[in-house]
Amino acid sequence: MIPFQILPWAVVKRLDPLPQVCRVEQRDFREFELPIPGVWRKIVASEATPGLPSRLRDKSFPARTRVVGVIDPIAKPQVVYVKRDLMEGGVVWNKALNAFLVAVGDSVNGFKGTVAGKPIELALNKADGTLSDAASGTVWDVRGKFKGGPINSDLQMLALSDEYWFSWRAFHPGSQLVRVQ
Repeated sequence: MIPFQILPWAVVKRLDPLPQVCRVEQRDFREFELPIPGVWRKIVASEATPGLPSRLRDKSFPARTRVVGVIDPIAKPQVVYVKRDLMEGGVVWNKALNAFLVAVGDSVNGFKGTVAGKPIELALNKADGTLSDAASGTVWDVRGKFKGGPINSDLQMLALSDEYWFSWRAFHPGSQLVRVQ
């Protein structure tokens, strides 16, 4: 697996240095559409799950509830969060995994809870979009790239998957749901 992060374009444009990104054009921001106009919108607005019969679908949440699952090898079993909960939390620490999930815009990225062998306590500065360790004062950009401070190392990314509930449960049936309080 190739590790990657998803960030809002508005956040990426402000990063310094600007990471390597693919060429983005205005037409890339258009809404997805199937060849038959309106069909995709109808599917997404319904509980239909093409390829997965309703009788086999976990109905704990509506089918298109957005979830973020930790698919990184540190999670055994894998864990999944309701994305809305993470968005409200900003930075969420999973003590059992010693991992942080950071919500920025409509994106969630994950980082391990230690850097260079040192435990960290991550916080998000919403004003400038940086992450910092409360104890050491070390600062990273939202991608986890070192910006300054005593811990001269990047944060370690976690592999996450942002998807719909019906899909997550179909492909990760043994995972545990974690609710953010």
